[in-house]
Amino acid sequence: FGVLTAGVYTQAVKLEGSLFHGREPDENRWDFDFGALDSWSARLSANPTRETSLQISYGFLKSPESLRPGESLHRATASATWSGPWRASGSLAVTALWGRNIEPDHSTDAFLLEGTIDLDGANVPFARLEAVNKRGHDLVVPGDPDAVYGVFQAQVGYVRRFDIGAPIVPTLGAALDIGVVPAALEALYGTRLPIGAFVFVGLQPPRAALMHHGGSGM
Repeated sequence: FGVLTAGVYTQAVKLEGSLFHGREPDENRWDFDFGALDSWSARLSANPTRETSLQISYGFLKSPESLRPGESLHRATASATWSGPWRASGSLAVTALWGRNIEPDHSTDAFLLEGTIDLDGANVPFARLEAVNKRGHDLVVPGDPDAVYGVFQAQVGYVRRFDIGAPIVPTLGAALDIGVVPAALEALYGTRLPIGAFVFVGLQPPRAALMHHGGSGM
């Protein structure tokens, strides 16, 4: 909690900067975790075409984890998104993203590729691929807390929108997750290919309002 943001922008380019409190929230989710504005970030984003959005960012997080108060980190990200029409009445959105945590002794990377197809305003399949380097203490596994493990996850899913002419649109969706963990963690997970599935419900604005603001309907 606590952030100050300022920026300058043109029709196609925006430069932003922020000061904020870098510590992550504690386990008590019912209060406010105020603190000094001890961290900062900057982001440059551009829209070279109507369908394309690009961004790069860099930030410094001071002592983000309470269990390791003496450790701070720098974080860099870059992403590209394309969103445009799909056939007669749908839309397609695709995003590619890279992020890096830069710490004194090592750095860890994350990669993401995801896509959403709004077929007709009512039926929306989606897919997501993630490859992430995680440290042992992030995964809460025994052994060296600073050991780095490469993990992968693929997700495919489907959302059905029920536009009944109301101010909000109910949605029902389902997704399947398939993970890949390194051999060193197989005994802890019981497999190198953990699989999970879930269903979810939601509420969204009508598709016409989303399209008016340049969204894809998701």
